[in-house]
Amino acid sequence: MSDDNDSLIVLAIDPGGTTGTCSIRWDGDPTHIPHPEALIYSEQVAFDDMPRWLDDELAAIRPYLIVYERFQISPRTVQYSRQPEALYVIGGVLFAAKLAGIPVREQGAADAKNAYPNDRIKDWKVKGPHAKDALRHALLSCHRRL
Repeated sequence: MSDDNDSLIVLAIDPGGTTGTCSIRWDGDPTHIPHPEALIYSEQVAFDDMPRWLDDELAAIRPYLIVYERFQISPRTVQYSRQPEALYVIGGVLFAAKLAGIPVREQGAADAKNAYPNDRIKDWKVKGPHAKDALRHALLSCHRRL
């Protein structure tokens, strides 16, 4: 890992009623995947707390990139789960990132889980399923050149 002054911060979000969040330091080289000591923090944030949390977090950590889990509405979604919170979180993230001039990338849930199953992230000090999903997205985003 490079010196903290040379590293980039990736903020990852698993949107929902309880939103998983995770920030890691990365050197920007897709051949260098971060190790557990790159973790800045991870937490799960209640939907009602997300606007304030996001505003505070963007000011505090100044991420280079925000990555979030894609949420797609299909006929199955409408039939089994009417949870608009994920869409609202994504919308808020997109607006806040645009105002702050931070690039945003979306990724598929299956891509992140396949690349980083539980055995690959067991050494990371992340608690809660949504925060773990956010970590998977943070790590997956490091496979791509910025």
